[in-house]
Amino acid sequence: MTLLSIVSITRNDPKGVRSTGQSVTSQIGCLRGMVEWVLWNGGDDLPPDLAKEATVYTTGQDSGIYDAMNKAVALAAGEYVLFLNGGDVLLPNLETLLGDLKGEERDVVLCNYELAAGRKIISRRARPPEYLRYGLPTSHQAIIYRREILGPEPYRAALSIVGDYELTARLWRSGATFARSNVFVSRFHSGGSSSQRPIRLAREASAVQREVLHLGVGVRSVGMARRVLSASVVAAVRFL
Repeated sequence: MTLLSIVSITRNDPKGVRSTGQSVTSQIGCLRGMVEWVLWNGGDDLPPDLAKEATVYTTGQDSGIYDAMNKAVALAAGEYVLFLNGGDVLLPNLETLLGDLKGEERDVVLCNYELAAGRKIISRRARPPEYLRYGLPTSHQAIIYRREILGPEPYRAALSIVGDYELTARLWRSGATFARSNVFVSRFHSGGSSSQRPIRLAREASAVQREVLHLGVGVRSVGMARRVLSASVVAAVRFL
């Protein structure tokens, strides 16, 4: 049985998805029976050599990032799922991560990650799941979900930025079991769509806190301030 599905979606970004694919395929080699790379392409055809690297490769139409992620995860066969998209890099700790996943069954595993901000590499450790009251405890590229708990359409396709937060908060609210891992799983670059729109991110996250977590205005205000401050700090570091 496949233990981990690494799921990627792409649209007209062969350079980004190539770097992701190389970081994945360079590690799965003899682990291919335990790890698969699922690639959904919602844009132009990828170079044949790149498409062949994926364990599962499919092209199709989607209405946006979260619709594409729903369609891609439906192709996954792993017990657990990790989402890495174009430009995200799987750090060379895959065997250690698999050892963690072979232990006691958890619904959601929060891992550590690295953030590339300009010439700086910032290491960040996962916070406890209770931090969901304020935001994601770790980057969405470092959250591993048990595939069974995700259901057929885990992401709400209508959301534009906070789909990962909404999904994780909804699972926590429903009583899903959470655990933290000491493994650094991924590295990604600052400057994504969410970090470029910190005010919109904060507002949508506040709606998740109100509608999913049923939190009061005081906690929501603290969470909003933290997200705006975090985005500002990362933006400043990129130019140091």
